[in-house]
Amino acid sequence: MRILIASLFLLVAGFHAATAQTSGEPPFEVVKNHVDIEVNPDGSFLRANEVAYRVLNAQGLRALQQVQLSYTDGFQSLEISEAYTLKADGTKIPVAHDGMLYGRGASNMPGFEDLIITTVVFPNVEIGDQVVLVTVLRQQKPWVANQFAIGYDFNRLIANRDTQVSITAPTNYLLSIDASGVEGGQPTITGGKTRWTWSFHNDKAEPAEPDALPDSDDGAHVFVSSFSDYGAVARAATGWFQDKAAVTPEIQSLADQLTAGISGHREQARKLYEWVSSQISYVQIVLGAGGFVPHPAAMVLRNRYGDCKDHVVLLQALLAAKGIKSTPALIAVGNTYRLPAAATPFAFNHVITYIPEFDLFADSTVQLAPFGVLPGSDAGKSVVLTELGKVVQTPSASSANNSVGSVEKIRISPDGTAEGDSRISATGAASIDLRSLMGSIPATSEPDYFRQMLGPGAEGTLYRGDSAALTPNYSYSAHFRVNNAASFPGPGALPPWLGYKPFYFTFYIGGSLPAQRTKSYGCVSISATEDVTIEFPPGVKIMSLPKNATMRTEGMVLQLSAKKTNDNIVHEINTLHIDHPQAICTADYYNRVHEDLQKMVAALKAQILYQ
Repeated sequence: MRILIASLFLLVAGFHAATAQTSGEPPFEVVKNHVDIEVNPDGSFLRANEVAYRVLNAQGLRALQQVQLSYTDGFQSLEISEAYTLKADGTKIPVAHDGMLYGRGASNMPGFEDLIITTVVFPNVEIGDQVVLVTVLRQQKPWVANQFAIGYDFNRLIANRDTQVSITAPTNYLLSIDASGVEGGQPTITGGKTRWTWSFHNDKAEPAEPDALPDSDDGAHVFVSSFSDYGAVARAATGWFQDKAAVTPEIQSLADQLTAGISGHREQARKLYEWVSSQISYVQIVLGAGGFVPHPAAMVLRNRYGDCKDHVVLLQALLAAKGIKSTPALIAVGNTYRLPAAATPFAFNHVITYIPEFDLFADSTVQLAPFGVLPGSDAGKSVVLTELGKVVQTPSASSANNSVGSVEKIRISPDGTAEGDSRISATGAASIDLRSLMGSIPATSEPDYFRQMLGPGAEGTLYRGDSAALTPNYSYSAHFRVNNAASFPGPGALPPWLGYKPFYFTFYIGGSLPAQRTKSYGCVSISATEDVTIEFPPGVKIMSLPKNATMRTEGMVLQLSAKKTNDNIVHEINTLHIDHPQAICTADYYNRVHEDLQKMVAALKAQILYQ
């Protein structure tokens, strides 16, 4: 599915600004960004945009020496009225004709799309200069007949000196508005047209907060839409999917073949889902209305590839062949959770399947997800069920359905080498992550992987199990070796994370543990267990163990246990249960429990001392 990009230049700049915050200095600032939109009665519109950025450092120079703009052939046209470098002394250097490069396609995913790309190369740009673009985009054909929707959010990670959005529409063309964190917005009526203008500025760039929700969720934004509500969005989407999931003889035959000998709708649905997940390649297809409209299920079956919409209609057809009803569900993947109050189809960038008979969501594009298990990017999201015409929420993860654990047995030799074996297991969304991790590491890269995980000189071997088998649980094992893990004779201390496991309690507890937060953020609910047995060489005296403790804070319980089972053997079992009511946590919650989180992280850093 496609998101309408209202100002690609602005979004590209925002991305670079976000990445720049890792160095603490924004790469550029917005000097001016004025957007003026004229909406027509049929939902088409004209958007004039004047934008100027000032380069602040070398990173900003790299980001703004050339900029890409895009539009969709057959639906839009784009005119660049002016493009120039504005030197610090006021000199204008226009972009020459050969400084505008044209091409097609902007995705880094395999697939097909009809975006027309214009790359503008600015001449003689130096730190302190501005790059200026004046453009006119015409939405000649609305994405949905007679409907208009657009949205902007305003990035506080860079300074915005003068940002303004104006929208004019016929007075009898009803628009809903969701605006927050901006000034203005009072309508004025002149000559049968209504005009709104919002302004935004922040004179100082704000530091990024890890995992913070985007401004469209929890910051300054403006959404404007002619859709009356999300029921109207559902009706429009139903039209996109109309008749695409027809049960052809080929589809009926395949459904019967795949479910032969399987009784019960749920097991039949699971089998059909697993076939689509494993046999239909996932590619991006954005051609004309293909950003919204899927291909017929029969065509997807013949091609054996498709995007998310195509996956959904093929699965819908196969399920229908066995008498199982399903509906497409529009969803926004990524770190966004809030649906704008001004209902818009552009709030969604993905489609998954909902099966009412089991109250179950399924995402066959993930490929590594067991039936009925959603990845973290799909969990706890408000979705629109197109055929049912309503908004519901996908299940959030919890400690009962999302777990990961490790059992490690480590032997330390007299020369200080630690050698051991780990067994890693997971359920729920964590099992998807583990399958994905194992699938992403080439066999030839295993030595690099273990050095990255365990330090210089480490080595190991992965025994990955069958990551393609979409069972509810997934497990694999590893054998590893770490040189110089201990030094004998002591005294000495073992590092708190000596063995191999692909997860960390400290990450689940507080991430990077910022001193405070001002924005809501994505937070995980999970059950995690570490079971570690460490055998020291004979004659080594174990002087001190981490303290046993049970530590609690809102939504979280950490239990730590360490004991000697022999003179030279230590057995540690640590468990962590996190249950948040939603997939997002507020800044107030984080600031309230921050001290408790710090204490938990400190306790996990306790070491085993030996002599």
